[in-house]
Amino acid sequence: MNKIRGSVIAKMIAWILCIGSALGTAAFGFLTLAGIGSGYYNMTREEMLAEEFRNINAWYSLDAYQNMKNHRNQKNLTQEGFRYGIFQTDDLAKVDFGDKTLYMDTNMTDDDLKSLDKNKVFLYQIRQFVTGGQDGQAYGYVEDWENLSDLQSITSDFGEQGDFVWRSQYADAVCFDTEKGIFYYLSEDKYYPVREVTMYYENNFGFLNEYYYSYDDEAGKYRLNYSNNEYTVMYEGNGEWAEEDIVTENQMDEETVAEAWNATSVEDDIDHFLKGDKEKYVDFAALNKTKLDYSQWGTLLLDNVREIQGEELTVIDSKRIAKTAFIDLNTSPEYYLDENYTLHVAQEIEEASYWVASLVPDSSTLLTSNSRYYMSAWAVDLLYSYGRNACVLAISFAIMTLVSFVFLVYACGYRKDREGIVLTWFDRLPLEIISAAAFFSELMLMSMVYAILYNLNNREIRNTIQAFVPLVLSAAVLMCAVALWYMLSLCVRFKYGKWWRNSICYKVWSVVKNVLLSIFRNISLLWKLLLFLIVKAFIEFVLLLSEAWGAFIMFWLVETFLLGMVAVHLVLQMNGLQKAAKEMADGNLGYKVKTDRMFYGCRVHGENLNKIGDGLSKAVDERMKSERFKTELITNVSHDIKTPLTSIINYVDLLEKEELHNEKAEEYLDVLERQSSKLKKLIEDLVEASKASTGNLEVGKELLEAGVFLTQTVGEFEEKLSFSGLELIVKKPEEPVYISADGRHLWRVVDNLMNNICKYAQPSSRVYVNLEKENDSAVIIFRNISKYQLNMNGDALMERFIRGDSSRNTEGHGLGLSIAKSLMDLMGGGMEITVDGDLFKVRLCFPLEKPSEEFLRAHDDIHHENEGEEHGENEK
Repeated sequence: MNKIRGSVIAKMIAWILCIGSALGTAAFGFLTLAGIGSGYYNMTREEMLAEEFRNINAWYSLDAYQNMKNHRNQKNLTQEGFRYGIFQTDDLAKVDFGDKTLYMDTNMTDDDLKSLDKNKVFLYQIRQFVTGGQDGQAYGYVEDWENLSDLQSITSDFGEQGDFVWRSQYADAVCFDTEKGIFYYLSEDKYYPVREVTMYYENNFGFLNEYYYSYDDEAGKYRLNYSNNEYTVMYEGNGEWAEEDIVTENQMDEETVAEAWNATSVEDDIDHFLKGDKEKYVDFAALNKTKLDYSQWGTLLLDNVREIQGEELTVIDSKRIAKTAFIDLNTSPEYYLDENYTLHVAQEIEEASYWVASLVPDSSTLLTSNSRYYMSAWAVDLLYSYGRNACVLAISFAIMTLVSFVFLVYACGYRKDREGIVLTWFDRLPLEIISAAAFFSELMLMSMVYAILYNLNNREIRNTIQAFVPLVLSAAVLMCAVALWYMLSLCVRFKYGKWWRNSICYKVWSVVKNVLLSIFRNISLLWKLLLFLIVKAFIEFVLLLSEAWGAFIMFWLVETFLLGMVAVHLVLQMNGLQKAAKEMADGNLGYKVKTDRMFYGCRVHGENLNKIGDGLSKAVDERMKSERFKTELITNVSHDIKTPLTSIINYVDLLEKEELHNEKAEEYLDVLERQSSKLKKLIEDLVEASKASTGNLEVGKELLEAGVFLTQTVGEFEEKLSFSGLELIVKKPEEPVYISADGRHLWRVVDNLMNNICKYAQPSSRVYVNLEKENDSAVIIFRNISKYQLNMNGDALMERFIRGDSSRNTEGHGLGLSIAKSLMDLMGGGMEITVDGDLFKVRLCFPLEKPSEEFLRAHDDIHHENEGEEHGENEK
């Protein structure tokens, strides 16, 4: 199975099966649904064709009407097999369909009209509205109706409901008729009565009463629907008036009245007037003639939508205006005012009715390939041939699609002779990019297919339908391929793991998260707490505003303030603890935390920090004492060994000057001389390493031209390198590079490194020494290939008595790199060792220095003097 999932051929076969079976599932599934939806499974082929041709005739009828008197369209319809005639009539029963003079437009010939069978005529009605819209209805064959008069009566009622549109118009003003006391909306020079008016009146006793009126068109007045007035109610308590309250009229139920000792309405004369007469009719014209004219009416609410002040009303006199300007509610169309103060008036739709009489071809008629009849006949044949088996075929293709897709999901990501999941270039693209590419590809292909199918009504498209079929199939195949490719790429990403990391959103989120975390980590704890408290207080305050008021909010404000003060004090103590820990981490072990005013937990932690500082100081002192003891021990032992060693070397030197005449003795003398020199070198290095590590060496920094110094120092080793079969390559910038260093110590560092290269470099290889500028630093780089396997990192090689030659077959004692590192630290530079396989690389870093003008002039003078001396020697 592992071989099959990595096979390219198996995947190609699965791809083809998956796409082909998916298209088959879609095609036969559509046939199944089409057959079920149309009910064609219970029909014969002839019945299906007849039903389809009836539908096509309805479509052709509307097309013929829309292109009436268009001779080119007549010709096209004739070529496509559609025969029609358009006419108007008020009585279908009296229509002679064979009379050519009946038709306003027709493409039927005289022979067609003579041989026309009235019962086979197909009728289609079209209503043309003045607004430009059209509506159509098919009524089948004439033979389907016993009496065409019945059809005429049905079509006359067709669409009676809703035969109007709402027309919006601006209400120019709200008017008050001082003659009749009626409110109007003035719009397009017409006066529309306001149906509902609500008046708010504050009486002389300071009570605000509400009166709601509706317009009675028959009476020509406004009638009070209800009022909501305020009453003073006195309740009985132990035989006395114990309690007083104000209630509205609507609240005065029977129980309240029964319990009331005394209920007195607080009303004035205007309140009585606004309640109307016995039949509750109110004459606002009469009210306007009292001391309370329209300008003092206060707020009026019109139709529960628009509020207006009395003084904003436009006063009119209906006697001086034509009666036709006023809308009669009994005969006028509906109208209403919306919230935007726009008046909407219902407008009846005028229409004209047309009939299209046409002939439906039968299945034996020769149909042209570019007609809708032909296309429908082809679809009916397809449905008739495969329709009854379409459901089984759709299920079979669906199973084949599922099996091939499951195999592709299982095999995706695997390659032959490769372990694990292998990503292609497509799988490495960000998820958003492939998603957008797949989406727009599918959208483009679907748009192309939709455009072709939608334009099948276009005769030019139908004429070339055979050319478009392969194009539609190709687009469908591409749509399936793109969708399959996208889903398999998702599966590969899921298998590979952490698929979300390869997305633009994740990368953007990572950047934003890192920035926010960086900001959050770099602000103090106090600001973090303050930010938290502000957000918390804001959320709680918003919640409290929606639920409670008063004393509870005051309690919350005090609680928040006290909590904030305690939290701020706690954070300040924590900041003090953080500062103490940082001071100790930076080496200030004598720093002490003031714990006298801290909370208990913080005070215990601060005392522990103080104890840690004391313990660390004691440990550091012990360590320094131990280091000094080691240094003194090494110095004393070295001094004690050096005295007898000097005597041995002197006596060896004396013996070498004597003629021993004994080869064996001379050989022993050579060994003694070599080993004593080696021991002397070891003692000197050990003393120097001890002094360098403890900082007991004097450092005299001076400004050095690094390129010249490096060339002179390294050049001394050319002979020794050549003897070891090594080729030296030195590279440096053309411009001078200045550093500040101790020349003697720097020479010792380079000497140690070059000796190390001569001992451990691979013979017949190259040694590279480069001087480079990196930002504000000068870097000297030594590189060579080691002849021994290096099984340790660079830091380990800089330890004392550590050698790259683990077998210790070469000269040396493992102190050279350690001494070089200590000397570089003393001079304020840096030394790094990198081991990459057999490549050994050392970097010496110094800060770049800018020489003064005096130094440069002195340097140039010395340079010219040296050139003059060399020139004089050459002349001699």
